[in-house]
Amino acid sequence: MEKSKTKDAYIRKEFEITQSHLDDLKTQIKDVYQKILNLEFFEIGPDCTDKNHLHYLLKK
Repeated sequence: MEKSKTKDAYIRKEFEITQSHLDDLKTQIKDVYQKILNLEFFEIGPDCTDKNHLHYLLKK
């Protein structure tokens, strides 16, 4: 639940989680876990100029 910014009340939002959503999430978790085990992390290049991503804040 989320507190309303204009009223002293909480906002209740409902949504449906389908089996397809769960299957996609499981696949993503497995893929990321395997990449972590293989130490497959993104590379930060010195000439990166894409400021729309947070990776420019990281330093090697």
